[in-house]
Amino acid sequence: MSLAAAILHDRRRRNLLVLAIVAALSSILAVLALDHQAALMAPKYKPHTFFPGLADRDRHIASIRITSKEYGTVAIDFVPDRGWILPAEHGFPANYDLVRKTIYGMAGLEALAPETARPEWLKYLDLDAPPKGHGVKVTLYDDKGHVIAALIAGKTKTLGELGQLGLFVRTPTSNQSWLARSVFQPDANPADWMNKDVLDLARSEIKSVTVKPNHGPSYTVARTEPSDPNFSLSGLPKGRTLAYPTAPNGPAFGLVDFSFDQAVPIQTVDFSHATQTETTTFDGLTINARIAAQDGSSWVALAAQAKPANKIATLKARKINKIAGAWAFEIPAYKAAQLTTPLDNLLKAHTAPATHGR
Repeated sequence: MSLAAAILHDRRRRNLLVLAIVAALSSILAVLALDHQAALMAPKYKPHTFFPGLADRDRHIASIRITSKEYGTVAIDFVPDRGWILPAEHGFPANYDLVRKTIYGMAGLEALAPETARPEWLKYLDLDAPPKGHGVKVTLYDDKGHVIAALIAGKTKTLGELGQLGLFVRTPTSNQSWLARSVFQPDANPADWMNKDVLDLARSEIKSVTVKPNHGPSYTVARTEPSDPNFSLSGLPKGRTLAYPTAPNGPAFGLVDFSFDQAVPIQTVDFSHATQTETTTFDGLTINARIAAQDGSSWVALAAQAKPANKIATLKARKINKIAGAWAFEIPAYKAAQLTTPLDNLLKAHTAPATHGR
């Protein structure tokens, strides 16, 4: 009798054979099931660059337009020999770091996964088109006005344990939205697009400040060393004392932390009756400021100079004049008050001489 026949006639052997076959089939099915599950769990979409080739076309970009519901449209243009400017702000220089961040941020967008393509659901991702919707639209143009790349950006999402920025995006011509890995978030605020790097003056740099008010006497506050915490008032009027020991520090630090709300061509502000200040630094830089009030706002015009032999101060003066020379800057009211402080405000009030009755 053959082995096969013996197994078929032996019930015990036959059962063992059946169990072996079932076990083998189970193993095969388990492997197939795992492969199927892995296929289901595997990403259906391979991450890809959202704007292929944009990084190689950056030199062709001549204009940026950013549109939002809150701010409307911000225009940034490239002008040969001037660089990036803001045409709506009288051609004031644009924030070049933000220009680069926007262009290369768009070039570096990496689409990770598709999201909704239903128009009525886009608003939940802030991808409804501006100016009525909450999305922020960014369009890059070449010098012929042709669109190089356009994007609508919405909400953000933290990606993974490293906290990378996820940005929901789509193109204006498609309702298909995507979750993208991003290194930037579009900035639609016009104020952020202005080049604010006009004057960077630290407290430790200031040696003296002379104030020449439109009305009232001039005065100078000064210190001997950068480490001196307080300034002294030169030529204290006879019979007068300081209102408090640190009073001269106010006008001394008027140009520290310089900031402005807007800039206009210098000829549009009347500085004929302005208060003038002259700030000198320990490294030989001199900054002349004119402060005037017009239309309820405070404005300052800046000009810098340095001795030719002082190379560092000369470079600083050149940088200040390059940006500030043709502009008047609207400054906060408290800064204008510092820069125009009258001498009398630094002193104690006059005390009437005591009288003695007979």
